[in-house]
Amino acid sequence: MLAVPLAIMAILSCSCSPEIPFRGIIGTDVSPPGFRGIRAVAADRVELRFTENVSVVSLRFDPPVQAVSMEALPSDDGSALVSVSLGSPIGAGTRCVVDAVVQDADGNSLTVLAPFLGRNDDMPRLRINEARTEYSRPKVEFVEILVTGAGNLGAVGLYSASADFASPMFVFPPVEVRAGDYLLVHLRTLEAQETDETGFPDESDGYESSPSARDFWVPGSEERLRKTDALMLADQDGAVLDALLLSETADGAWAGEGVAEAARVLADGGAWRTIETEGILPRDAVPSAGCTPTRSVCRIEGEDDADRADDWFVCATGCATPGKPNRNERYDAASASARKTKKK
Repeated sequence: MLAVPLAIMAILSCSCSPEIPFRGIIGTDVSPPGFRGIRAVAADRVELRFTENVSVVSLRFDPPVQAVSMEALPSDDGSALVSVSLGSPIGAGTRCVVDAVVQDADGNSLTVLAPFLGRNDDMPRLRINEARTEYSRPKVEFVEILVTGAGNLGAVGLYSASADFASPMFVFPPVEVRAGDYLLVHLRTLEAQETDETGFPDESDGYESSPSARDFWVPGSEERLRKTDALMLADQDGAVLDALLLSETADGAWAGEGVAEAARVLADGGAWRTIETEGILPRDAVPSAGCTPTRSVCRIEGEDDADRADDWFVCATGCATPGKPNRNERYDAASASARKTKKK
């Protein structure tokens, strides 16, 4: 199982007991413990990870949920774990915040304020189905996803190498989906009416919102997808659900280290197959040079997922179908080049 680190934001503060400055002079440790993260390991249990053993001074959750027991556990990486059993389950993918104060054996304290997501053990089966890499307002880049098995979207992350492959550019809210559903993630938000459709699939009134799909909008207006890029869907543990690798050229090595590293991550985890065994190169990616705002990269629907470039093609001009089944018309680069030459 391929694991990719998920980013956790935390606001930390620390303090020492009044006698610490003097004790520091005689060699006592005055460094506060470090916080390494929190994750839900079950619907009613979370684990907090620290750099050393700590005792919990106070612990609260928002939304409120009672902690019924706490236990210190060892970990494989040398971290100190505090396992917290909860009095009631947290909903799958529900956003929560922990507010805790902990203390080490020398009296050094640390305050932690960190978000986390409720455990989702009902992940749907998902396939990246179509992607637009080019922006021309009001047409924004998008990633279309086909649901192939029912489940809950909560905590599923969408990543791109251009946006930062170490943390998701979008995390899905908890929404129940069924096989055959289409999800359309718009990679820029340009208007106030562009809102996530967590209830009915026709709630959003944004440009290119699809009545036949659930629309989701990544906040902000910056570029998050390019012709040479890597896309990945992963669960909250970092296990890859599906991936797409793109390259504008098939020659040579990767132009940037970010895409090169993302490609290696996908290949090493078996999420993308290579032509040869010597390493993953641009020639292993889906050729994307023909992409425009009206020509997207499309999966061949109805066929098994081979996790390689053969699954994909660039559609003909005007044949992009955000939120709908893909059309079969393909862009022919050779014919397009011949037409341009004839015009000259």
